[in-house]
Amino acid sequence: MPQEPQLVDHGVEMIVPKYGKGLNYGINEFGGNGIAAVTMEVTDSEHTLIAAQPDVVSVPPLDSRLNTAQFNRFQTWCEARGIPSDKFNSNMTIFRILSTMVRMFMFHQRLNGIGLSQIGTNLDRQIGALPLSTRQRLQSAIVSFGWDDKYLNNNLSLRDVCKQVGDFYNKRVRFGEIDE
Repeated sequence: MPQEPQLVDHGVEMIVPKYGKGLNYGINEFGGNGIAAVTMEVTDSEHTLIAAQPDVVSVPPLDSRLNTAQFNRFQTWCEARGIPSDKFNSNMTIFRILSTMVRMFMFHQRLNGIGLSQIGTNLDRQIGALPLSTRQRLQSAIVSFGWDDKYLNNNLSLRDVCKQVGDFYNKRVRFGEIDE
């Protein structure tokens, strides 16, 4: 969701979702890739208005599951944005899908923060094909999350690393008042 600056308390400017002005929201960006998971407390009419925007993907209730057609569209959407869709399955609840995505987003934020945004979204690129300095910074990012870096080897693809994020990172994820 596109974002824009908004003045908040004491004249401090913050970046907020462009449809979030004046609303209570939570946001988790996909590390500089122009995608974010956003939760907002909205009325039914606000939800209808926001969900109708062309740059918004509204999700079903968090305890529901995607049907086959929805899941196939979701996989295509993920792959087009460099998110490994094979980490998800149609038996997962929307909450589980989103919490896994948010964990991947957190990892990508860390990569972006340490200057690894140039890795890009080619998920099939092998770790061994990355320059040594990039591999070392990737290893540092993994260690900074408390993961064992022994799983990072040159034969893995970026897809493999992203998928492992959901397995190794066990921080609780919360959407509004709902958490794991």
